[in-house]
Amino acid sequence: MTVGLYVIGFGRRDLLAEQKRLIRKYIEDDHRVVLVDNSRLNFRPAMRRTAETVGIDYLEAPIDGLTIYDTVTSHPDALDYAARIAHAAGEEYWGLLDHDIFPAERISLANRIKKAGFYGRAQTAADGRPYLWPGLCFFSREWLAGRIPTFSGDSVGDVGAATRFLVSADDWARLPPLPFTYLPIRKEDEFGTQSWTVEILDGWVHFTNGSRWKYVPGRQHRDQILNRMLANL
Repeated sequence: MTVGLYVIGFGRRDLLAEQKRLIRKYIEDDHRVVLVDNSRLNFRPAMRRTAETVGIDYLEAPIDGLTIYDTVTSHPDALDYAARIAHAAGEEYWGLLDHDIFPAERISLANRIKKAGFYGRAQTAADGRPYLWPGLCFFSREWLAGRIPTFSGDSVGDVGAATRFLVSADDWARLPPLPFTYLPIRKEDEFGTQSWTVEILDGWVHFTNGSRWKYVPGRQHRDQILNRMLANL
């Protein structure tokens, strides 16, 4: 069986190459990596070249007539597009990965998915219901039973909040709790965990700010620390 790993890209071809290297090193299942490129249009040719060089299938998130400097579509729309593509591909297991999350130990995704039919980290919406964080979430085709996940946020939750209607309380009860912690990588500051930590999630390392969506001081210093961390994985 093959596990489909659909990466939502955003302009960091250096991270894409490292992600592919570490997936090849640590993911035990037969797998296929697909980049769904949600980069700004002027970054896409380089992203495509990198994907082709390292052996990743390349798809573009839908183009909606925006300028070359714009993000082509929203993050939820890119996730929903990837889910539709994965559904059509017919893989027994498939999932979504943020562009700055990396396996750091030997992992069988199939074994983790089989426990509950899905696999990922629960976050809590304002209405108290759990939903799947879309940066690391996987599904079995059998469990989905023809359903196609959607990931739009709403007034009660961030991106992924719509999955609170996909996963029932009984489903969550079958999923073992995922180990999660913040790992400090430099001195704490007032700019939040996106500045001075990374996330460690069930054998994965998540950089949290790989797209540089949030300003943090000493960004080059942070990037140097993260590059050393990647090199040692």
